[in-house]
Amino acid sequence: MARGKSTTTFESENGGMNRSPGVVRENERRKRDYLSYQAEACGRDEKTIDQTTWAIAQFEAFAPGLSFEKLDRHLAIQFKKHLVAKTSSKTGKPLSVTTVVKILKETRNFFGFLSRLPGFGGRRFALGVEFLQASTKDRRLVSSAAKKAAPKLEDLVAATLAMPFATPIDRRNRAVMALLLLTGARDDALASLRLKHIDVNREMIFQHAPEVRTKASKSFDTWFFPVGSELKNIIVEWTKELTIVNKFEPNDPLFPATRKSKGTLGLLENDGLSRTVWETAGPVRKIFRAACAEAGLDHTSPHAVRSTLTLLGEQRCRTPEEFKAWSQNLGHDHVSTSFTSYGTVGAERQGFLIQQLGSQESDKDFSMAMKFVELLRRERGIEP
Repeated sequence: MARGKSTTTFESENGGMNRSPGVVRENERRKRDYLSYQAEACGRDEKTIDQTTWAIAQFEAFAPGLSFEKLDRHLAIQFKKHLVAKTSSKTGKPLSVTTVVKILKETRNFFGFLSRLPGFGGRRFALGVEFLQASTKDRRLVSSAAKKAAPKLEDLVAATLAMPFATPIDRRNRAVMALLLLTGARDDALASLRLKHIDVNREMIFQHAPEVRTKASKSFDTWFFPVGSELKNIIVEWTKELTIVNKFEPNDPLFPATRKSKGTLGLLENDGLSRTVWETAGPVRKIFRAACAEAGLDHTSPHAVRSTLTLLGEQRCRTPEEFKAWSQNLGHDHVSTSFTSYGTVGAERQGFLIQQLGSQESDKDFSMAMKFVELLRRERGIEP
């Protein structure tokens, strides 16, 4: 199907549009029910619910005023064609395959929820829900993109040590990268840390919600991963600068926002550090992208560091208990999350491991591997 060609009309086996205020109110009620279900029954956080709301809005923009109950297979097919032809308001280009797949997944989940309500829809509606499915090819493309090999730890450490440190802003940025590698903390959590949330002597941070913006408002402690004393030294010196030189207090930010002031031309310029916590993860992402670009690394998301640390754990940990502790240090309740969602093995490492299979060293490690399997089985409630 050609991308970028307009498809604005649609038809339904269940009849045309009904733009009455009653339909709009009923649709809004159904959305509120679903979003409440997402928050209360599924435990989704606010950001995830915002993404769901945005996806449903794409369907409403495609079929304005149409009762949700009118969904059928024809409407579902036309909605998919509409998404393929739609252009992004930001880039002016057709929506990416990833975006289309995500929209279809969210709207399918929403209409699937409606189909389970007593007396809602019918056989045509249920079939329409099934048709809100991206192609197998597109879903595989998205899945493959998500499994991009993690950056090498030594490359990230080198990129951090190469960062400038002449000004307070430079030193703050370098400390952000250092703590990211030491803890694998999510970017929004990192951006919201205060001095009281770090203990450099015990080599740990306290990711305690709601002060720290953790995923799903979960609270847990993270000890520094064994990734190099140089990174720890950067953090030690940074906290000294904040507390001794700048007289920061425990409630002040660990990574303060940049202070702005008017320059000689009346334009806003950087003017050292404020005592304000970053409101979003944007600055952390910008720092990470800049450091990687300067070092010639093709990585744009701080989240990639979590995959790097997961791979390091798979190599360093010698017992299931050790890997369980490593996994918990990343904030995972189950080691299966670390195994299945992070740390895709690079091609060279994959080849090396395959070639080593059958060697004496591999035979020695077989019993240890079986212990990991047993741990995963217990987590998933599978009887041996």
